[in-house]
Amino acid sequence: MKGLSNILTQIENETAEKVNEVIGAANEQANKIKAESKAKAEKEAKAIISAAEVKAKDMLSRSESANELKIKRAILTKKQELINETIDKAMESIINLPDDKYFDMIIKLVKKYAHSESGGEILMSERDKKRMPKDFEPNVKENYGIEVSEKTINSDGGFILSYGDIEENCTFKAVFESKREEILTLINNLLFE
Repeated sequence: MKGLSNILTQIENETAEKVNEVIGAANEQANKIKAESKAKAEKEAKAIISAAEVKAKDMLSRSESANELKIKRAILTKKQELINETIDKAMESIINLPDDKYFDMIIKLVKKYAHSESGGEILMSERDKKRMPKDFEPNVKENYGIEVSEKTINSDGGFILSYGDIEENCTFKAVFESKREEILTLINNLLFE
Protein backbone atom coordinates (compact mmCIF):
# COMPACT_ATOMS: atom_id res chain seq x y z
CA MET A 1 0.00 0.00 0.00
CA LYS A 2 2.88 2.14 0.47
CA GLY A 3 3.46 1.95 -3.22
CA LEU A 4 -0.10 2.97 -3.84
CA SER A 5 0.26 5.81 -1.44
CA ASN A 6 3.39 6.95 -3.23
CA ILE A 7 1.69 6.72 -6.61
CA LEU A 8 -1.25 8.70 -5.30
CA THR A 9 1.06 11.30 -3.81
CA GLN A 10 2.96 11.50 -7.08
CA ILE A 11 -0.35 11.88 -9.01
CA GLU A 12 -1.48 14.54 -6.57
CA ASN A 13 1.82 16.37 -6.93
CA GLU A 14 1.73 16.17 -10.71
CA THR A 15 -1.92 17.23 -10.70
CA ALA A 16 -1.17 20.12 -8.36
CA GLU A 17 1.73 21.10 -10.60
CA LYS A 18 -0.49 20.94 -13.70
CA VAL A 19 -3.24 22.88 -11.92
CA ASN A 20 -0.69 25.51 -10.90
CA GLU A 21 0.58 25.69 -14.50
CA VAL A 22 -2.98 26.05 -15.86
CA ILE A 23 -3.87 28.63 -13.18
CA GLY A 24 -0.60 30.51 -13.90
CA ALA A 25 -1.27 30.46 -17.64
CA ALA A 26 -4.88 31.54 -17.03
CA ASN A 27 -3.73 34.36 -14.72
CA GLU A 28 -1.12 35.39 -17.26
CA GLN A 29 -3.75 35.34 -20.03
CA ALA A 30 -6.21 37.25 -17.80
CA ASN A 31 -3.55 39.88 -16.98
CA LYS A 32 -2.71 40.19 -20.67
CA ILE A 33 -6.41 40.61 -21.59
CA LYS A 34 -6.84 43.02 -18.70
CA ALA A 35 -3.85 45.11 -19.83
CA GLU A 36 -5.02 45.08 -23.47
CA SER A 37 -8.54 46.05 -22.40
CA LYS A 38 -7.20 48.83 -20.18
CA ALA A 39 -4.99 50.15 -23.00
CA LYS A 40 -7.91 49.94 -25.45
CA ALA A 41 -10.27 51.64 -22.98
CA GLU A 42 -7.71 54.40 -22.33
CA LYS A 43 -7.24 54.89 -26.09
CA GLU A 44 -11.03 55.02 -26.65
CA ALA A 45 -11.45 57.38 -23.68
CA LYS A 46 -8.76 59.70 -25.10
CA ALA A 47 -10.50 59.64 -28.50
CA ILE A 48 -13.88 60.39 -26.88
CA ILE A 49 -12.37 63.20 -24.78
CA SER A 50 -10.58 64.62 -27.83
CA ALA A 51 -13.77 64.50 -29.92
CA ALA A 52 -15.72 66.10 -27.05
CA GLU A 53 -13.11 68.87 -26.76
CA VAL A 54 -13.30 69.55 -30.52
CA LYS A 55 -17.11 69.55 -30.36
CA ALA A 56 -17.08 71.84 -27.31
CA LYS A 57 -14.68 74.27 -29.03
CA ASP A 58 -16.86 74.24 -32.14
CA MET A 59 -20.01 74.86 -30.07
CA LEU A 60 -18.27 77.66 -28.17
CA SER A 61 -17.07 79.23 -31.42
CA ARG A 62 -20.57 79.04 -32.92
CA SER A 63 -22.06 80.44 -29.73
CA GLU A 64 -19.57 83.34 -29.72
CA SER A 65 -20.34 84.03 -33.40
CA ALA A 66 -24.08 83.97 -32.71
CA ASN A 67 -23.62 86.32 -29.74
CA GLU A 68 -21.49 88.69 -31.80
CA LEU A 69 -24.16 88.69 -34.51
CA LYS A 70 -26.88 89.41 -31.91
CA ILE A 71 -24.80 92.27 -30.50
CA LYS A 72 -24.21 93.71 -34.00
CA ARG A 73 -27.92 93.46 -34.78
CA ALA A 74 -28.83 95.15 -31.49
CA ILE A 75 -26.35 97.94 -32.18
CA LEU A 76 -27.67 98.37 -35.73
CA THR A 77 -31.27 98.45 -34.47
CA LYS A 78 -30.37 101.05 -31.86
CA LYS A 79 -28.50 103.13 -34.46
CA GLN A 80 -31.52 102.99 -36.76
CA GLU A 81 -33.79 104.06 -33.89
CA LEU A 82 -31.49 106.99 -33.08
CA ILE A 83 -31.27 108.00 -36.74
CA ASN A 84 -35.06 107.86 -37.13
CA GLU A 85 -35.50 109.89 -33.93
CA THR A 86 -32.98 112.44 -35.23
CA ILE A 87 -34.81 112.71 -38.57
CA ASP A 88 -38.15 113.11 -36.78
CA LYS A 89 -36.71 115.80 -34.49
CA ALA A 90 -35.14 117.61 -37.46
CA MET A 91 -38.45 117.58 -39.33
CA GLU A 92 -40.28 118.71 -36.18
CA SER A 93 -37.81 121.54 -35.62
CA ILE A 94 -38.37 122.75 -39.20
CA ILE A 95 -42.14 122.58 -38.81
CA ASN A 96 -41.91 124.56 -35.57
CA LEU A 97 -39.60 127.28 -36.86
CA PRO A 98 -40.80 130.85 -36.35
CA ASP A 99 -43.12 131.84 -39.21
CA ASP A 100 -40.61 134.07 -41.01
CA LYS A 101 -37.86 131.41 -41.01
CA TYR A 102 -40.33 128.68 -41.88
CA PHE A 103 -41.61 130.56 -44.92
CA ASP A 104 -38.05 131.44 -45.97
CA MET A 105 -37.52 127.67 -46.18
CA ILE A 106 -40.81 127.24 -48.09
CA ILE A 107 -39.64 129.90 -50.61
CA LYS A 108 -36.35 128.00 -51.08
CA LEU A 109 -38.33 124.83 -51.85
CA VAL A 110 -40.65 126.73 -54.22
CA LYS A 111 -37.60 128.11 -56.02
CA LYS A 112 -36.10 124.63 -56.33
CA TYR A 113 -39.24 122.78 -57.47
CA ALA A 114 -41.22 125.41 -59.39
CA HIS A 115 -41.62 124.76 -63.11
CA SER A 116 -40.56 127.41 -65.60
CA GLU A 117 -44.11 127.94 -66.88
CA SER A 118 -46.62 129.86 -64.83
CA GLY A 119 -50.08 128.62 -63.93
CA GLY A 120 -49.13 126.44 -61.00
CA GLU A 121 -50.85 126.25 -57.65
CA ILE A 122 -49.35 125.76 -54.22
CA LEU A 123 -51.46 123.66 -51.84
CA MET A 124 -50.64 123.94 -48.16
CA SER A 125 -51.94 122.62 -44.87
CA GLU A 126 -54.56 124.59 -42.98
CA ARG A 127 -51.98 125.33 -40.28
CA ASP A 128 -49.48 126.76 -42.79
CA LYS A 129 -52.15 128.87 -44.51
CA LYS A 130 -53.06 130.44 -41.15
CA ARG A 131 -49.46 131.38 -40.37
CA MET A 132 -48.56 132.50 -43.91
CA PRO A 133 -46.93 135.97 -43.98
CA LYS A 134 -48.79 138.65 -45.96
CA ASP A 135 -45.99 139.02 -48.51
CA PHE A 136 -45.79 135.27 -49.27
CA GLU A 137 -48.68 135.06 -51.76
CA PRO A 138 -47.60 138.08 -53.84
CA ASN A 139 -44.00 136.84 -53.77
CA VAL A 140 -44.74 133.37 -55.20
CA LYS A 141 -47.17 134.80 -57.75
CA GLU A 142 -44.80 137.49 -59.01
CA ASN A 143 -41.55 135.53 -58.93
CA TYR A 144 -42.72 132.00 -59.78
CA GLY A 145 -46.13 132.36 -61.45
CA ILE A 146 -47.77 130.30 -58.69
CA GLU A 147 -51.14 130.97 -57.06
CA VAL A 148 -51.89 129.94 -53.47
CA SER A 149 -54.76 127.48 -53.71
CA GLU A 150 -57.89 127.68 -51.60
CA LYS A 151 -57.66 123.89 -51.22
CA THR A 152 -55.65 122.49 -48.33
CA ILE A 153 -53.68 119.31 -47.88
CA ASN A 154 -53.24 117.00 -44.95
CA SER A 155 -49.58 117.53 -44.10
CA ASP A 156 -47.41 118.40 -41.13
CA GLY A 157 -45.45 120.84 -43.23
CA GLY A 158 -44.39 121.74 -46.72
CA PHE A 159 -46.65 121.91 -49.75
CA ILE A 160 -47.67 120.41 -53.06
CA LEU A 161 -47.06 122.26 -56.31
CA SER A 162 -49.75 121.47 -58.84
CA TYR A 163 -49.49 122.13 -62.57
CA GLY A 164 -52.70 120.54 -63.80
CA ASP A 165 -52.03 116.79 -63.87
CA ILE A 166 -48.44 117.20 -62.72
CA GLU A 167 -47.76 117.48 -59.01
CA GLU A 168 -44.53 118.06 -57.12
CA ASN A 169 -44.81 116.72 -53.59
CA CYS A 170 -42.77 119.14 -51.50
CA THR A 171 -44.13 118.15 -48.13
CA PHE A 172 -41.32 117.81 -45.63
CA LYS A 173 -42.10 114.13 -45.26
CA ALA A 174 -41.67 113.60 -49.03
CA VAL A 175 -38.54 115.78 -49.22
CA PHE A 176 -36.96 113.95 -46.28
CA GLU A 177 -37.88 110.61 -47.85
CA SER A 178 -36.37 111.55 -51.22
CA LYS A 179 -33.15 112.58 -49.50
CA ARG A 180 -33.26 109.74 -46.99
CA GLU A 181 -29.99 108.07 -48.04
CA GLU A 182 -28.08 111.37 -47.93
CA ILE A 183 -29.64 112.22 -44.57
CA LEU A 184 -28.88 108.75 -43.17
CA THR A 185 -25.25 109.02 -44.24
CA LEU A 186 -24.93 112.48 -42.74
CA ILE A 187 -26.58 111.53 -39.45
CA ASN A 188 -24.63 108.28 -39.25
CA ASN A 189 -21.37 110.21 -39.70
CA LEU A 190 -22.35 112.80 -37.12
CA LEU A 191 -23.61 110.36 -34.49
CA PHE A 192 -21.38 107.33 -34.85
CA GLU A 193 -17.99 108.34 -36.22
